[in-house]
Amino acid sequence: MKTTGYKGCTAPIYTKEIIRAANEVGASIDGALAGGLSRKESHARWIAWKALVSRGFSYYSIGRVSGFNHTSVMYACRQGDRGPMQGRKLFGARA
Repeated sequence: MKTTGYKGCTAPIYTKEIIRAANEVGASIDGALAGGLSRKESHARWIAWKALVSRGFSYYSIGRVSGFNHTSVMYACRQGDRGPMQGRKLFGARA
């Protein structure tokens, strides 16, 4: 069996990271854990996901424990320091 070096993420580790990230950006902890759609809640999740990936957890395990698809975790981690919807023009928005 081939190993990739990635480890599985567990709920207590994820919850601890979300609480830290939510406090950092001033988001609701409950909202960030429950999948809230506000920018602050999304940004808190992105920060937590990036931190977990940097610690060696797989995209799949982070997505599974957070209730999101692993591709959402991959997208967040590839965005660099940008938060959700930063630097984007909304459809129909005037410059």
